Amino acid sequence: MNTAQNRTIDMALAVVAFGLAAVHLMMGMPSDDAPRRVSTAQVRSVEDLGKVFDAREEYSEAVWALVGVDPERDHTAAHLAKNVEERLAAVAWSRELQLVGAALTVAYDQDASALRLVDRAVDKDASQAHKNAVAGVLALAEGRPAADPDELGTTLRSIGASEWLASRVMRRHHDNAGERVRADTYDRRSLSLARNRLDGELITGAVFFGLVLIGFFLLILGPRLRAVLLKRGWVGLGPAGTPFRVDMTQRVILAWFIAHAVLAWTVPRFVQSQPLLLAAMPLLHGIVGLHLIQRLGREPTDSRPLTECLGLSMPRGIVGLIGWSAAGLPIAVFFALGASLLNVVLFGLPTESQNLVNAAIEADPTLLAAIGLSAVIFAPLVEEIIFRGYLFRNLRTDLSPVWAMLASGFIFAAVHLDPQHILPLTGLGVALAYLYELSGSLLVPIIVHALWNALQLGSVIAAYHWG
Repeated sequence: MNTAQNRTIDMALAVVAFGLAAVHLMMGMPSDDAPRRVSTAQVRSVEDLGKVFDAREEYSEAVWALVGVDPERDHTAAHLAKNVEERLAAVAWSRELQLVGAALTVAYDQDASALRLVDRAVDKDASQAHKNAVAGVLALAEGRPAADPDELGTTLRSIGASEWLASRVMRRHHDNAGERVRADTYDRRSLSLARNRLDGELITGAVFFGLVLIGFFLLILGPRLRAVLLKRGWVGLGPAGTPFRVDMTQRVILAWFIAHAVLAWTVPRFVQSQPLLLAAMPLLHGIVGLHLIQRLGREPTDSRPLTECLGLSMPRGIVGLIGWSAAGLPIAVFFALGASLLNVVLFGLPTESQNLVNAAIEADPTLLAAIGLSAVIFAPLVEEIIFRGYLFRNLRTDLSPVWAMLASGFIFAAVHLDPQHILPLTGLGVALAYLYELSGSLLVPIIVHALWNALQLGSVIAAYHWG
C-alpha cells in the first residue's frame, strides 16, 4: 500500500472518529426545551448544605472550614435557607432540584423560602408523583401535615435524595401533626445520618490531603532520586525506542476509538444486565485494542511476546513493584488534583461527577461491586496498554518524553468525551506516563491507575454509602 493510500485511510478514519465524537457530545447536551435529568450528585450537593448545618455542632471550630461552615454566617436556619436558594439559582433549572430545595427548607421551618421554591417546582408536565410531592411540601410549609408523608419520602428518594432528607421531612410532618415524640425520633435519626456523612467527608479529605503532600515532596526530591536510580543502573524506559510501528500510531488509536464508540452504542442493546455490561465493556475494548496493536502496530517479523513489547514486567521483583506503586499513587493524586484545581480556576467547578462516579452514588451493592470490578481491574489494564504501553511509547520516539507525556495524557482525556473533566484526566494521564518513563514497567501505571480509581470509588462510598 503506497503513501497516498495510507494517508487516505488515516484521513477517513479521522473524519469518522471526529464525527462519532461530535454526535456523542451533541447527544449528551439537552435542548433548551427538553427536561433536564437531575443527577444524584447534584441532589446530594444541595442536601449537603443541610447535613453540614446539622452536624456542625459535633465538630470543633478548627474543622468547621473543612466541612464548609463559615462560623460568621452559617449559624442559623435562615442563613441555611438563603444558601439553598443561592445554590439553586446558580444552576440550570430543574423541577426536581427545586423540589429538593423546598423539602430541605421546609424541614428547617423556613416556610417563606419553601413556598418560593415550591412555586418554582410546579410543572404541569410533571408526573403525578412529583405533583403529589409538591402538594405535600406545600402543606408542610402552610403548617399542615402532609397528606401522604411516605409517598413524599419515596418521591424524594427516587430523584436522588438520601434517607437523611426523608427523615428531616418526616420530622416536620410529625411536628405539624403535634406528634412531638415521633418528631424527636426522626430528628435524632437525621442528626446521626448527617454525622456519618461528615465523618466520611473528613476521612476522605484527610487521605487525599496526605497523599498530595507526599506527592509534592516526592516530586521535589525527584531529581535526586532519579540520580540515585541512574547510579544503580535503573534507567526506566531510557533511550530505547518503541517496539511498535510508529507510522501506524494514528490508525491504531483512531480505529480503536471508532470501535469503542460503536460498542458503546450497540452492546447495551443486547446486554440488559447493568452489572454484566459494566464488566463486559472494558474487556471488549481491551480485546479490540490488543488485536489492533498486534495486527497493525507490530512489524510482521517481530516474534517477541506482546507482553515484552508493552513492558509488562516486574521492576526488579515484587518489592520493586510495591515500592514504585506506593510512591506512584501520591504523585498521581498530586497531578490529578492539581489539574482539578486548575480546572476550577479556569472554567469553574464542574457541575457533575464523571458518569461512573454518578452511577456509584446511585448503585445498590451488586452494581457497586460491578463498578468496582470494571473501574479497579479491567479499565486500568486496558487503558494503560492502549495509552501508555502503546501510544506513549510511540510518541516519545518523535517527541521529547515531556511532550509525549502531555500529548498522550491529553488524548487519554479526550477519548473519555467528558469536556468538564479533560484537565483532571490529562493530569492523571501525564502522571501515569511519567511513572512508566521512570520505572520502565507498565505494571506500575496499571497498579497506580487501579489505586486511583479505588480511591475515587472509596470516596463515593464514604460520602454517600457511609452508615
